[in-house]
Amino acid sequence: MLDAALPGVAGVPLRRFGRATVARGSGLLIAVPMACALLTHFAVAVINAFACAGHGAAGLFPAAVHAAGNIPGIRISDRVAVVSWLARAGFLAAPPLVGLLGDRVSLRAGVSVVVVAGLMVLVLAKSLTRGVPDGAE
Repeated sequence: MLDAALPGVAGVPLRRFGRATVARGSGLLIAVPMACALLTHFAVAVINAFACAGHGAAGLFPAAVHAAGNIPGIRISDRVAVVSWLARAGFLAAPPLVGLLGDRVSLRAGVSVVVVAGLMVLVLAKSLTRGVPDGAE
């Protein structure tokens, strides 16, 4: 929400720390609060964990689009289209997956998918710097 309210402030961490560092922070901001929410029964803690996960995920799409713009050998429109379609597929597939696991196994199992996704972001964050010249990130 802060990103939408103060658009000039949103890019400051990206410019200061770089895409990979911000993505690692985003992965932690997704995984850690959600993992803590799995350990509690307090609704306020779970709602705050989802808010943290949403804030962590908010910066990943622009970083991925920017990283796609740095891949040589393919038209930029094709690269951005692929990132957009993958984001759309994830946006549409993730909630039903969490719900399906919640119905079939348990809600904790469904929410653990979000924790795993945050950890994957943490591990794959370095890939956002591919194609960027040394020192430019």
